[in-house]
Amino acid sequence: MSPHQVEGHNENNWTEWEKNNAEKLAKEAESSFGSLKIWDKISEKATSPQNYMSGEAINHKNRYKEDIQLAQDMGLNAFRFGIEWSRVEPKEGEFSEEAISYYRDYISEVRENGMEPIVTLWHFTNPKWFSEKGGWTNPENKDYFLRYVEKVIDEFGDKVTYWITLNEPLGFIFNAYIMGNWAPGRKAPYSAFKCLRNFLSVHKKTYAEIKRNHPDSMVATANNMTNFNAVNDLIPNKVIAKALRRIERGYLIEKTIEEQDFIGVNHYFKHDIDLLGRTSEEIKSDLGWSQSPQSLVRVVEEMSKWDKPILITEHGIADSNDEKRKSYLQESLSELENAENTEILGYLHWSLLDNFEWDKGFWPRFGLIEIDYENNLERNIRDSGKLYSQIIKKLN
Repeated sequence: MSPHQVEGHNENNWTEWEKNNAEKLAKEAESSFGSLKIWDKISEKATSPQNYMSGEAINHKNRYKEDIQLAQDMGLNAFRFGIEWSRVEPKEGEFSEEAISYYRDYISEVRENGMEPIVTLWHFTNPKWFSEKGGWTNPENKDYFLRYVEKVIDEFGDKVTYWITLNEPLGFIFNAYIMGNWAPGRKAPYSAFKCLRNFLSVHKKTYAEIKRNHPDSMVATANNMTNFNAVNDLIPNKVIAKALRRIERGYLIEKTIEEQDFIGVNHYFKHDIDLLGRTSEEIKSDLGWSQSPQSLVRVVEEMSKWDKPILITEHGIADSNDEKRKSYLQESLSELENAENTEILGYLHWSLLDNFEWDKGFWPRFGLIEIDYENNLERNIRDSGKLYSQIIKKLN
C-alpha cells in the first residue's frame, strides 16, 4: 500500500496538485472514462471534484491495526507498505518524532502479526518544501532524499529486511513529465531526462547506505512492466515489442543491476503488437486496461535473464463487482507456478484494500477488501479476498 493512497490527511505536493486539478479532472471525466462499460455506475462519483481529493483516504493511519489484523486473518505472511516522506520530514531538516513513533509502532504491529514488512521509501509523493526546490529535476536535491533515507534506516533498519527504494520510477516520469497528468503535471521531456538521471543516482546511493548499515538487507526498485506481446512471428511485430520492452524497463534495470538484490515486478497491462490491428484473448478491467492471466508469468520469465530472484510487488485488477478478480487471480497464480528458470521470492497482490487511485480518484476498486465509502469506511472482505486466503492456506 502507498501511504498517500490509504493513510489520509497527508500534506505533500500531491495534495496541493489535487486542490489545483480536482475541478479540471471532474470536468474531463466523461471524455476520459465515458466509453467504459461501467460509466453509468461511476459517472456521479467521477464527475465530482471531491472524488479527486484524497482527504481522509481510507483512514488507514488511524485504522492500521484493524487492517493489519485483516491481513493476518487472511493468512498473509508479508505486508508491503510505504513511509510518507512528508510526514517524517514535514519541514526541511525537521524530523517529526510523532511520525517516527507511528511508523515504528506500525512495523512492530506487522511483525507481531507474523508478517514480513516490505517497506517502500518513495511512492510518487514529495514534501512540499522539496517540490518548491525543483523536486526530482534538480540534481542538488538528491541529498535531501538521502538525508531522509539515513534517518529512516537509523530508526528502522534493524526492524526491516526488504526495502523498495523507488516505486515505478519510469511510470512516474512518464505520467508526471511526459503526459503531464500526475503531479507536478508538466510536459517537459528534458525535465523527464533530469528526473531519470537523479533517480538512477538516488537508488544507487540509497542502496549503498542501507547495505553499509545492514548488509543482509534486500534492496531493489519496484518496476512497472507491461507484457508487450507480438501476436505472431512477423518480424516487425517482434521488433516493436522488443523495443517497447527495452524503453519501458530495460534501461533502468540494466544501469542499476548491481544495486538490485531482487527484481521488483509491478504488472497490470498486456499490450498486443500487430501492424494489422489484431489482438489476442484478453480481459478488460474497469479502467479499460487489457489484462491476461498469462501475462505475469511471461514478464517474470523475461526478467529471469538478470539472474536475480523476483518479487512480484504489485499485481491486480480494477474490478468493482469482483466478477473477474477471482478467476484472474487464480489463473495468474496457477501460471506463475509453472514459471521456468526463475526464483520467485513472493507475490504481493495489489491491493489489500480499495484506495485512492491518484488522478482517477476513488472510483477504481483494486482491493481484496472492499471499502464502503458511504458507511464509515467499513471493511468487507470480498469473495476474491476469501479465495486468496484459501490459496495461501493451501500453500502453507
